[in-house]
Amino acid sequence: MTETFDYGFPNGLKGKARYHINPDLSQGGIVAVSATIRTGVFIGPLATVAGYSHIGEGVFVGNNSHIGKSVFIGEGTVIKEGVFVGNNSHIGEIMFVGNNSHIGKSVFVGEGTVIKEGVFVGNNSHIGEIMFVGEDTVIKEGVFVGNNSHMEKGVFVGNNSHIGEGVYLGKGVCVGNNAHIGEGLDIGIYTQIDEGAFIRKRRS
Repeated sequence: MTETFDYGFPNGLKGKARYHINPDLSQGGIVAVSATIRTGVFIGPLATVAGYSHIGEGVFVGNNSHIGKSVFIGEGTVIKEGVFVGNNSHIGEIMFVGNNSHIGKSVFVGEGTVIKEGVFVGNNSHIGEIMFVGEDTVIKEGVFVGNNSHMEKGVFVGNNSHIGEGVYLGKGVCVGNNAHIGEGLDIGIYTQIDEGAFIRKRRS
């Protein structure tokens, strides 16, 4: 256990902190004393973990990533470099968040999901289990995305939209605010879905 000191975290909160010692005995990033860090966790230099967060066993947090207050990260998850996770978010087990992605406040991400590089997820959004989110995708605030869905590179999903389970969104698809896409639909590349649209499979 290293010595403690006063520290101002990137989310503006101040508190007692210490340097994390990684499994290879190298000095890692700065973690709040009130955070829970399980065994086998690697926290890169210049990374921070704010107060009351829980970092599960075997998690990897890359250099210059910042984990907010009261965040839960499940065991075996990989958070790459330059990632920001907002306060009160839940990141599931055995998932991946790519470089320079932004996960907002009070976001839920299910286990087994892959979020690629440069993705933005807005506050209060729900990202289901076993999903794939392609690089440079933008998911705005209050969005729900069901389990086993797939988003290719450069998808945009507007505020408060609902994407059902098992949906495929091709490269560059743009979904307007308050739209609803039903379960199991396949939306082709660069499709534009209007604000407030309601799309579902036709009954056979």
